[in-house]
Amino acid sequence: MTNMRTTVTVPATSANLGPGFDTLGMAVSLHNRFTITEIDGENQITVRGHGDGLLPNDETNLVYCAAERVFRAVGYRPVGIRIDIENRIPVESGLGSSSTAIVGGMMAANVLAGSPMSQLDLLDFANEMEGHPDNVTPAIFGGITVSAVHQGQAIHYPLNLAQPFKVAIVLPQYRLNTKEARAALPSMIPFKDAVFNVSRIALLIRALETGDYEMLAVAMNDQLHQPYRFKLVPGLEYACHAVRNAGAAGVAISGSGPGIVIFSPDNHDALIRTASLSFGQAGLTCQSWILDLDTKGATVEMTVAG
Repeated sequence: MTNMRTTVTVPATSANLGPGFDTLGMAVSLHNRFTITEIDGENQITVRGHGDGLLPNDETNLVYCAAERVFRAVGYRPVGIRIDIENRIPVESGLGSSSTAIVGGMMAANVLAGSPMSQLDLLDFANEMEGHPDNVTPAIFGGITVSAVHQGQAIHYPLNLAQPFKVAIVLPQYRLNTKEARAALPSMIPFKDAVFNVSRIALLIRALETGDYEMLAVAMNDQLHQPYRFKLVPGLEYACHAVRNAGAAGVAISGSGPGIVIFSPDNHDALIRTASLSFGQAGLTCQSWILDLDTKGATVEMTVAG
């Protein structure tokens, strides 16, 4: 038997971008890598980097579960698989770590099975597993995307950006999982808050496509989720206000948090220091990155295992 090895490299994502709750997502230049190899023995799973010792190395691992969904759907059954996970994206960070696991597992399994599923098929599968498409869509396709679910299918539209740009990410060292962040949201919202967000997301899409940083200052405001999530992380709201006051064009909770994403044409280092000092006053230390937009999305490499 010739054992095949597939490596999928998947970018981190920042979802929502303020008002675009469960709709807008952006891929950035920080990546996880997933290698799945067909083997003749029992399944094996190893985790290196972030999540080592925290993420399961058995068949409850999210990468394995995602791969298994594809294998079952297309009727492909390897004798066994070895999954090697290299995580550069911190878990529970608001940077789409779980989405990279889903996308990586599904795309690798699809290639091993002979690629019977298209990227759009994989998007539907990933959306079904994740529960919303805002992270998995840019993880697959790259760039900044608008996503929705129509008649049970995930649809998406890529934004056409006038120019490349960088963003700063600041991640306070605070455990906040997605379930907790979603549980903080109300079951109903005032009509005026819905109108507020509809207007801001329209402005935000235009500002991102044209590179209008002045418009971003207005467009990245939100009333649907951030006011409720600010209370979950010490210093989070204060850090966002401090960064705006220090000259950022826009700032938002990245995904469900606790990380924040900062838009600015320059002065990224200074804005990171401002955010880190703000979180520091609440007793939290931070990691930070200055990242490019990832325009490629998930990439695949297939080789013969030695």
